[in-house]
Amino acid sequence: MNKQDVDTFLDIECVITAARELGIIGEEPINLEKVNNLKSEIQNKSPEVFDALEKFQKAYKEWFENITKAKTGQVSQDDIDIILKKDKLRKQLMDACSAAKSSK
Repeated sequence: MNKQDVDTFLDIECVITAARELGIIGEEPINLEKVNNLKSEIQNKSPEVFDALEKFQKAYKEWFENITKAKTGQVSQDDIDIILKKDKLRKQLMDACSAAKSSK
């Protein structure tokens, strides 16, 4: 996975997935121009999901930057901490989406 793939995943796929979880959009294909508006729609519908999404995106970028800088095959405690943080924030995002869906 290169930086462009990561950016696409974070800026498009994660946003679309969160928007679908909240019922903002359906399963139909989406015009990429609309993706730019989805984050504000997510924020309006569920500030909790928006906050969790922002935190996850930041942690994922931090994780990716960390693994691309790694010079050895060794895993440090910092590496483990970054992985655990990313995984924790992904779960928080999923939980926030589930909570928002069940409160409809």
